[in-house]
Amino acid sequence: MGRHVPSWDEIPDSRGALPGGNYLLEVESIDEKRTAEKHKVAFQATYRVVEGPFAGAMLYEWHNIGSDSDPEADDPRTMKEAIGTKTLKQLFKAANVPLSTTDITVMAANTRGTRFVQALGVKIEPAKKPNGEANPFAGREQNTFMRKYRVGEAATEVPAAGVESTRLSDRLSR
Repeated sequence: MGRHVPSWDEIPDSRGALPGGNYLLEVESIDEKRTAEKHKVAFQATYRVVEGPFAGAMLYEWHNIGSDSDPEADDPRTMKEAIGTKTLKQLFKAANVPLSTTDITVMAANTRGTRFVQALGVKIEPAKKPNGEANPFAGREQNTFMRKYRVGEAATEVPAAGVESTRLSDRLSR
């Protein structure tokens, strides 16, 4: 027959977005990928929450590098202007990885297993995408990656499990 789980009681419920706060994360991997819609070069980082009530939870952050006019990011100007390149640099610095090479793949490998503090916010997906199309994820809470800190540079501040998520707009207005 089909595949069986040992027991549904052993399978965790889907957690959705984590509450806003500062989390101690460990870098599991950073892999080169392509974006779904336009197949632009991007790097997907996978992080694991290290401590607190959400220890073990996984987070995924996309660092988009390619552009509409240069999806492969072959032009050095594309690399310089890409938000994804800037957020990767912020990650490398927060993880105390020396900027010793311009090869992102080598830098990604050097970052595996390192730790940093990530400020997370929560946003509600809008009804429409920026291009005006209906958003199939409308109303869903999603984590927003804000500032990254070196360990010891910012305290981890994580709400207890079950506490209402702090929305990004609420955190920014404080």
